[in-house]
Amino acid sequence: MMKSQLSVETLGRVWDLSDIDNDGCLDLQEFILAMHLIHRCVEGDMLPDSLPQSLVPPGKERFFSHFTFTPATADPFNTHTIPSTMALVPVPKSTWSDPMGLGDASQFSPLALTSPFAVAMHLTTEQLASSPYSRPLPAVLPPALVPPSLRPIPPDPAIFEESNKLIAEIETINRERAEVEAAYSTLNVEAQRRATETASVQRTVDALIHTARSLVNQRNEAERRLNDYAHERDTLASILHELKGHVASERQKVEEMRGQISSQQVSAKADVGGLSTDAVNEYLIASGSQFL
Repeated sequence: MMKSQLSVETLGRVWDLSDIDNDGCLDLQEFILAMHLIHRCVEGDMLPDSLPQSLVPPGKERFFSHFTFTPATADPFNTHTIPSTMALVPVPKSTWSDPMGLGDASQFSPLALTSPFAVAMHLTTEQLASSPYSRPLPAVLPPALVPPSLRPIPPDPAIFEESNKLIAEIETINRERAEVEAAYSTLNVEAQRRATETASVQRTVDALIHTARSLVNQRNEAERRLNDYAHERDTLASILHELKGHVASERQKVEEMRGQISSQQVSAKADVGGLSTDAVNEYLIASGSQFL
């Protein structure tokens, strides 16, 4: 069927029309009918809304003989109305609501379509076969009775693959975010530690700067005192030099005076002649005391 290159929607409609007993599979007659409809579609014909009576295989007329509804006249909001033809079937009216509801597999399209009516007739036939209607109806329509076009389409594996990729990417992002947050926390702790160390170093630097300034002030004071001492030294040296010069001058005067005294002594010896030595000495002593 896939080799016909018809759309999936068209093949689904072909299946719905061909699976007359809605058992989820095609028997030989239904398969031949499906091939016929596919051939008509390939030739360019449109699929009918419902299977014509002329195409109903022998033995399956009971699913269609009592229903000649057309989708154009069906009330889409009256999905659980029991047709008058079905009311002729000897099944209690309270039982009709179940096969009617189960037959409406889509819960949206009217029950006047061929496939839902066939499902309802199949369930009704089972009820008639289990007279006096002892066979319970299923709570929900069995998957085998759901037309292929109304069956849930399994998700494309590519969607799961894409979802798995997205989940893997999300997990990777979450893992990377956790790593970044851990790194940020570590960096924050390291930054706080370094800030504390920097503050301590800054305090040490401030203390050293204060000490350096104090030492500079002390050095300046020492240099000032040294300058004062140097000035005093120079002053004292100058005074000492002057004193030395004065002392030398005085010594020279003393020597000159001593020379003069010696000369005077010699002259006095010559002048006094016969004066005694004791008188001369007394004279010399008296003369020396005067000069000193």
